[in-house]
Amino acid sequence: MPPEHALFDEHSIVELKDRRLWLVNRTKTGIGQFFSSDKGKTWTDFQVAPFKHTSSRFFLRRLASGNILFIKHGDILEDCGRSKLKAFISKDEGKTWEGGLVLDERPGVSYPDGDQAPDGTIHIIYDFDRHGQKFIHNAIITEDDVLAGKLVTPTSKLRLVVNHATGIHPARKMGPNANGAPIEADQPRAVMEGLDGTSSDILKPAVLLFTDRQYKLREVPKWLEGRNFIRSSIDGTKAICRQDGNAYVMTPLSHRNRDNVLVWLAENGFVKVAQPEFVLFGEPYWGGLANTVSVFRRKMTAGETLDFGKWGILVY
Repeated sequence: MPPEHALFDEHSIVELKDRRLWLVNRTKTGIGQFFSSDKGKTWTDFQVAPFKHTSSRFFLRRLASGNILFIKHGDILEDCGRSKLKAFISKDEGKTWEGGLVLDERPGVSYPDGDQAPDGTIHIIYDFDRHGQKFIHNAIITEDDVLAGKLVTPTSKLRLVVNHATGIHPARKMGPNANGAPIEADQPRAVMEGLDGTSSDILKPAVLLFTDRQYKLREVPKWLEGRNFIRSSIDGTKAICRQDGNAYVMTPLSHRNRDNVLVWLAENGFVKVAQPEFVLFGEPYWGGLANTVSVFRRKMTAGETLDFGKWGILVY
């Protein structure tokens, strides 16, 4: 996988009827694909797959009928974030797709996986609101259901609960960021306007943070409470400054989460402020505090624009 596209090694492989292997893999911007004609010894160069998708796990496999099952978010040519988990069938080796059974339309569904039972029943497992309600669900469906776009098999069921996690993980030590700059909370605040489908809201408990995730604000320092922020896709934020003043970006440090905008912040004049880290959303979990953020500050001038990737939250 080329470095500019590589993200997580989440892939599916199907052997096509012409004996080639078809590998589809999650990328930073959706799904890529490779082909092998020698049983995996060598592979073609990277190609963007002929369907759109958010940067998240999907599921692809050959069924007993010979058709290919595809579980993804949204329609074949739709990137709708982690919502609208749907099932499709291809009868022509992935060239076209039929059906479109909605397994779960809610925002916050993700990471589908599945198998087919000897009787032909298809079982699809996935999670919902992993940092909040923490559900694992199962869908029991058939090819007929997928092709009809609705449940037509009497024994088929959706949203069965496999597990509901209720535990709270113990908190871990927060970094003090003692080497940071003053917060300048008493200085004039910038006025920012989000672009490209974003919206603004106020930082308050349980507020929804992203347009394409169900992540809700867990905690925020007192000096940031009540300030405005730009709600955008977790994959990026675009905004323009309408009034001079300080703006802030909340993002994880690199040892917390590799999905951060630290390089962009440094290149664009932001400095880390001398305030402790805090858990922005979800609960502290076994892998560390991946959702723990630090705050970065910069004085903005009216007319300036900001455009950064995954992930940070712009506060003003």
